[in-house]
Formats: sequence, structure tokens, C-alpha cells
Amino acid sequence: MYVHCTAVGKVLVADLPVPHVSALLARVGMPARTPATITDPDALLRELDRVREQGFAVDDGEEEPGVRCLAVPVHDGTRVVAAVSVSGPAERLLPGDLPALAARLRPVADDL
Repeated sequence: MYVHCTAVGKVLVADLPVPHVSALLARVGMPARTPATITDPDALLRELDRVREQGFAVDDGEEEPGVRCLAVPVHDGTRVVAAVSVSGPAERLLPGDLPALAARLRPVADDL
């Protein structure tokens, strides 16, 4: 799986310094997995800003058409070490429901 098109991947790299993210993207590439995949490095960096701001990441059909995924970070006290995610059909995981769902996942991530 690529970090640029999955919610888990975005959460895992969102707290990394930009040069590290840029080097990773240059090394592995950013192929389009679906028409919705972010394939521009600058657009992904803006998306990672949003992930840091809201505290969760979303894959909105970027890895697989019709599937939406939400991920929250698992911290070890100083850095992100893992992620907890939930995926489902896009028609069931509605965009307006994602903040509340993220709020329900955060305690799970904190317990880990």
C-alpha cells in the first residue's frame, strides 16, 4: 500500500518532517490507484496539513473506488507509531459522519 492514497498511510506520515515525506514520495512514487487518488506531491502535503489539523485522515475512494476509510493516529507519547482505522462502503461512511466517528476511534487509539 502507498501512503499517499490510504488513510492509514496519511496518518503515519502526517507528523514527519516535510523533507522526509518528500524523499519517501520521490523514492516510491505516487501512482494513481483510482481517479480520486492524489498524485501531486504538493496536494498531498496540503492534505497532510489537514490531517494534522483535524486529527484524522480520510481515504475517499483513493485506494479503491466506492470505499471510504478513516484513520486516527496511535502515539507513543512523542510520535505516531501506528494507526487505527475503519473502512466501509462510501454510501455508509458519509463525510458528515467522519468527525464523530474519529472521536469514537480516538479513545481506542489512546488505549493502545
